[in-house]
Amino acid sequence: MTDCVLTWLADNGAGYARIMINGKRILHHRYVYHRHNNISLEDMEGKLVLHTCDNSRCINPAHLYLGTHEDNMRDMVARNRVRTGKQLTQEIANDIRARRYKATGKELAAEYGVEVDTIYDVWTGKTWKENAPVANYNAKLTDDQVKYIRSNRTLYARELAAMFNVSIGCIYSVQQGKTYKHVI
Repeated sequence: MTDCVLTWLADNGAGYARIMINGKRILHHRYVYHRHNNISLEDMEGKLVLHTCDNSRCINPAHLYLGTHEDNMRDMVARNRVRTGKQLTQEIANDIRARRYKATGKELAAEYGVEVDTIYDVWTGKTWKENAPVANYNAKLTDDQVKYIRSNRTLYARELAAMFNVSIGCIYSVQQGKTYKHVI
């Protein structure tokens, strides 16, 4: 499979980016699918644009396909993306934090029987705030870190922010070339 192409647009809070077209907000990956496949948005009514890569920020046309809600539910079960409702403990949250750079979110989610988002929430301190890292909004990134952020196409901005202990806004600014312009 080819690499994901991540949208540069802001997350809508549910992991998806939206774009404004003719005064109407639509999901960015939906718009990309419509343009790439030359299908009108009206013809796509009632259908979902699904990701083969399970990356909601991906807009690579090769990773997108049209399907139904039922297709999406079957896909969720087949790929083990179903909410389990399993509860974490502070001890487990501390372990997840300690293993942050030693295992991927996907690996830890599988190990603890939770969603990947649950792992990211622990890493960033959104949940299980005790012993959580605090973003350093005055942090300075090295040139190598900036190059890594700009070249990375697999990690979400929130993961990169957690990795470098900076805000998500800082990551977006680096990715869009608004800051660290001297780094090529």
